[in-house]
Amino acid sequence: MSNSRSARRLPRALAGLRLPLLALAGLVVAHDAIFASEAGAARLGAALAESGHGAAWALLTGLSLAAATGVGALALARVRRLRRTLDEGRRASHRETAAARPPASALGSEVLSIWPRLTFWVVLGFTVQENVESLAGTGRLAGVEPLLISHPLALPILGLVTLALAAIDGLLRSHTRQLERQIRALRVRLPRSADLRPQPGWSTAARVPARDSIRRRPEAGRAPPLHARPVSA
Repeated sequence: MSNSRSARRLPRALAGLRLPLLALAGLVVAHDAIFASEAGAARLGAALAESGHGAAWALLTGLSLAAATGVGALALARVRRLRRTLDEGRRASHRETAAARPPASALGSEVLSIWPRLTFWVVLGFTVQENVESLAGTGRLAGVEPLLISHPLALPILGLVTLALAAIDGLLRSHTRQLERQIRALRVRLPRSADLRPQPGWSTAARVPARDSIRRRPEAGRAPPLHARPVSA
């Protein structure tokens, strides 16, 4: 029972962590991509160090990417469990059809449901981060200058990174929902006999076949044969 409850809680926990972890991962990836576009991939480490991004930034990057990867691995494991459940149900119902892929419209809806919000939070996080760094280094706030002047490619890179993350998230979510719909539909079509098989712990009387009941025998309800009638003295 505890395992089933934990399995039900897992999707809720993933849903709660989904947007914050995607935003954090998008922020660190887009930030480094912006610096790499300006300084070159070979000098990325030196450029980050020169701009004050030292060990603390490297630790934040590693932790955020590890957390996002862990949640993605859990979501992928759930997809695999749903596939196994669907395969077992098809074998029980003697259906060998392949699992249908989610339609492109479903994937597009999932991507569009999160991409604008994800982009908003990543852009906001990048702007706040750059202002904090500017305030600590020069004593003044930069405003939106990092987005428009200091880093000319910031907005395009931020948009592309968040779109890629939204596409990965949408693919997992649409595939998960498609499998859940197929499993529900398959359970409706399963024969009733699959749910009426004797289970462990049933009493012996419950396992007696219906054909052994006296009411179901061929002679039930008939008069006794002539040779079986008592003869009066």
